Amino acid sequence: MSSTSHTPIATVSTEIIPLKTSSSKTWRYLLLLLSLIVFSSITASAQILGTYCDGDPSDWANFQTTYPIHGYKLDSANAASNVDNQFTQGSKDGSTIASWRWSLGNANAKGDITNAGAVLTGTGNCILRFFGDRTSDNGDASIGFWFFKSDVSTNSNGTFSGVHTNGDLLILSDFTSGGTKPTIKVYEWQNGKLVLQSASSDNYCADVNHSKADVPAGFTYKASNGDTFYAPNLFYEGAIDLCALDISTCFAAFMVETRNSQSITASLQDFALGGFNATPARPAATVDQPTCSVATGTVYVTAPIAGYTYTLTGPSPATTTRTTSAAPFSFTGVAPGTYGLTASQGDCVSGSTSVVVNAQPSNPARPVVTIQDALICGTNTTPTVTVSCPVVGKYILTQTGQTAQTFTYTGSNGPVVFTVVPGLGGFSITVTTGITTADPAGCTSPATNCTNYTSNSCPTLVPLAPAGEAKISAPTEQRSIRTEAYPNPTGRDATINFSVPRSGHVKVELYNAMGSRVATIFDGEAKGGVNNSILLRGAQLPTGTYYYKVMADGKTKSNRISLVK
Repeated sequence: MSSTSHTPIATVSTEIIPLKTSSSKTWRYLLLLLSLIVFSSITASAQILGTYCDGDPSDWANFQTTYPIHGYKLDSANAASNVDNQFTQGSKDGSTIASWRWSLGNANAKGDITNAGAVLTGTGNCILRFFGDRTSDNGDASIGFWFFKSDVSTNSNGTFSGVHTNGDLLILSDFTSGGTKPTIKVYEWQNGKLVLQSASSDNYCADVNHSKADVPAGFTYKASNGDTFYAPNLFYEGAIDLCALDISTCFAAFMVETRNSQSITASLQDFALGGFNATPARPAATVDQPTCSVATGTVYVTAPIAGYTYTLTGPSPATTTRTTSAAPFSFTGVAPGTYGLTASQGDCVSGSTSVVVNAQPSNPARPVVTIQDALICGTNTTPTVTVSCPVVGKYILTQTGQTAQTFTYTGSNGPVVFTVVPGLGGFSITVTTGITTADPAGCTSPATNCTNYTSNSCPTLVPLAPAGEAKISAPTEQRSIRTEAYPNPTGRDATINFSVPRSGHVKVELYNAMGSRVATIFDGEAKGGVNNSILLRGAQLPTGTYYYKVMADGKTKSNRISLVK
């Protein structure tokens, strides 16, 4: 901003009345009281400086780097191809945002906006400064400045997105050809309507440029006649002391508009709509989820802004709030649950972003295996260990004195078979799931070995038909595979029911949303026409959408199941 000395708009005059007493103590008390009165009067009105409203555009050169809290919008002007957005259909300030309409067109030059912006400055960011320009001085025009508590934007269908919030601010003033000092009216949105605020002139000011002025650095401007400077009365600036008027400074968006008059019922013309960062935007975050070895998660704020305070609250019903305002903007040791993440700047708080920390994953069940010995009377010459119903993960088989063997099963590269050496006292096999860059250790199952390999098995079919006699009338022939899953969505396990037309071999496989096979849920014989069920163990799988396929007799039936933790 300008480096010239700042002169307060309001001044204070005092008159000292002689006292008819010789008491020095009385003099000292009265002089002290008078000094306090003078000082408080000056500080109450001196925040709005003379240079804030002198109509000098140079004060706004590169203002976006000078002032951390600001908003700026460059609007199309002098457009010959109808690309300037403007109000239509009699949109008015006193109406709801949902009733506003806009379209592309050519704005009237005397109300055609090019550059518009605002900043918060002064002690406690109490002073709201704002500016706008127009491209022609061919008549009087009125200008309005909206400051919104929540986000407001345009939709592609000619409507606006957003709603009025109590505390939205509207400042109305004039562009005048005669160069007279503009008047200001201040309205606040309260309970569905605009309410005019009574304010002392010490708490606001405005003016236009009264002589030719250069366009500030960082602006783009061309008048309707081709000039690249501001002719008199084409640049407007103003300021208002929000704290003196007891108006909150927490704004998320701003809009500069031109109109026919200062009346709130006047039809609106051109507008420039942009963000205002007094109220932080909703923050984004990433999560390092719990692992088998770490029961809690870590929440990282994405692209944090220095000076903001980030607060993580939850989970419901117990509420825990943690605040960080210094790097690395992370929250460690976060228990599983759903949290709300907000950003704040002073008293201004963003909307809440939902952050989910998943439950700690459990170790997978130990592998189910079959052992094939070497045969004298057969063709198998080497003992093998084959994993039945494998899950996606890394299998490791060890034997005494031998190098460990590994097999990473992706869901589509089976079978999982290991060749073993006889006479070494047996084998041990484990599977590790959930291996990622963030969690290279993953979750490892207990071991299957020679002492326990016969004590576990793959999921088996369970007939759901009730035992005992039942009256069956005119059974209909089943011609296709039938299947359903419940509960769906599920938070952990789900039951998959299916029946096939003919008895024979049935395979049920699970796929993720990318089409990669995750696991073989069942691989065996099933009787035709009988309703059967198998259990999908979702505790070992991450949240997401999955598809399972029931394959029998050359036919396939697919169904979707959602896992939400």
